[in-house]
Amino acid sequence: MPPQYSMAANPSVANSWSSNDCLIALAGWASNVGDSTRLVDVGMHGSRRERAPSSRRCTRMLPCTIAFVAPWECSRSVANIPRTPRPDVVVVFLESVAKGAALPWHRQKLVLVLSAMHHFAESLVQAGYRVAIRTAPSYADGLVAAASEFGATRVVLTEGREQDMVDEIARAELLLQPEGVTVVRRSDRRFLATPEDFTRWTDGRKEFRMEWFYREMRRKHGVLV
Repeated sequence: MPPQYSMAANPSVANSWSSNDCLIALAGWASNVGDSTRLVDVGMHGSRRERAPSSRRCTRMLPCTIAFVAPWECSRSVANIPRTPRPDVVVVFLESVAKGAALPWHRQKLVLVLSAMHHFAESLVQAGYRVAIRTAPSYADGLVAAASEFGATRVVLTEGREQDMVDEIARAELLLQPEGVTVVRRSDRRFLATPEDFTRWTDGRKEFRMEWFYREMRRKHGVLV
């Protein structure tokens, strides 16, 4: 980061920042280094176009799909995106103000997460994906806005593991359904067990112990858990 945006150089300043300050600083840093991904649409082969407030940036001739990538999915092996770039898929990253304000995050950690998200987005641009990064009041609001902006008929995302994300996805689905947009949930690739696996394991049990569940996972996957 440029010195004027480097909070690591002055932790006392970093710890006094609000979540919104972090978002503003990261946006400033991105513009300083010439990465205007937040402010433009990124098309196939890394081409960029200036944003137009009233324009529809998804090709209307093709059914458009939004592939939502959460900040904790910044890896090609984790994110639920196509293996290769597709012109009918827009990979969308969201900076949620509500998520940033939900907990007293360490300011440097928050910027680190957002910075990693921007770098991963840029790596997808270089690989030829269509990418868009937006700031929204919440993930649900951001998904609804992105679906409208790109004229999407589907939103593909990873099922929520934290309750707040489960609630956000459910709210987004409720808001998108009247617009004819389908929400497709994919399994979380970071976990060995699915919620259904755990539900089946609890069936008939009076007591739930983590060690017993881990034993089941060791038998199933043949790995030390």
